[in-house]
Amino acid sequence: MRQSTISIVLSILFLSVLVAPMPSHKRLDVGPHIGIGTWNNGTADKCSEDSDSMVSLSPAILDTEQCRWVRIKNIANGSAGYGKIAYGQIGGTCSDCGKWDLVMTADLFENFANLSTDTLEISWNFMFTPP
Repeated sequence: MRQSTISIVLSILFLSVLVAPMPSHKRLDVGPHIGIGTWNNGTADKCSEDSDSMVSLSPAILDTEQCRWVRIKNIANGSAGYGKIAYGQIGGTCSDCGKWDLVMTADLFENFANLSTDTLEISWNFMFTPP
């Protein structure tokens, strides 16, 4: 084969890799994410018997990462729990959540504020290992 033919073949192979279809599963966007944190006694627990530190999140983010841990930080300026950090485990999804919002168990939410507080501005990210 001539060098120009080899170059053309290699170029075609390279371009075919670039236009190959992407897998249909959702890619994990580690974060940090800014959203609203709220609480609900009905947060799903599909991971462990300890349901004190569970969160639910939007299925728009991912739908296969149940039992993964998240690090949550209160970034609500002026709140008593500003800057506090706690950890939760994904136990399910919440269909009415905003994309970056978390619904926490009451026990987890109380790390940041008392339950008379409805919502908090939070920053959170996925963790690759448990806390």
